Amino acid sequence: MKKQPNQNRKQRLSIISAAHQILMWLILGFLVSEIVAFLMMLVYGLNHTFSYLAHLTEIQLKVIEGLMAHNRVLTLPAHSVMRLLGYFGNASEAISNHTDQLGMATNFIQIVIHAAELVVLKIATMLVFLPLFAWLGLVGLIDGLVGRDIRTFSGGRESALLYHRSKAAIFPVLMLPMFIYLVLPVPINPARIFLPFAILFAYLVANTFKHFKKYA
Repeated sequence: MKKQPNQNRKQRLSIISAAHQILMWLILGFLVSEIVAFLMMLVYGLNHTFSYLAHLTEIQLKVIEGLMAHNRVLTLPAHSVMRLLGYFGNASEAISNHTDQLGMATNFIQIVIHAAELVVLKIATMLVFLPLFAWLGLVGLIDGLVGRDIRTFSGGRESALLYHRSKAAIFPVLMLPMFIYLVLPVPINPARIFLPFAILFAYLVANTFKHFKKYA
């Protein structure tokens, strides 16, 4: 009877830890994208950086509009994103009206705002691909459990090394494409990034459950 509260506590702690790690990855991606934007400003100049970020923002808007047109479920989140972008636009306009007071800091603040707009749009795009990971992960789970049953009934050997390595690689494979997509300063089809990692994610899930101990 005492084990049940401890198990529930461990599950809650693991969920909190996973949410904390996801948040840290997103924050890290945001900071790296801001650093990339500042480096672009130093190398290519302020005007070119502004125009390039605006071009990337337009591309992301077209991606979200296309996804929203084919999926009614995304209508409400997309409208929320558009409203948030409106706040960014108002902030950018307000800062432009106070150039005399802010001086050179205006350019840096404008870069931060434009880069933040792009990050918000990319995060909204990433949410669309989460069901892909969920479905392929479910396929990997079923395949792994079937492989585990076959190994159990055939008397196959257990491999704790494969189990632990596959389990440890699941979370990085889930977060790495999101980080890459956030920090890439070039327009790219998100499916080219997320689809290979989703397949790898399914393989790792299948491998993890396949090599799970035979007798729980």
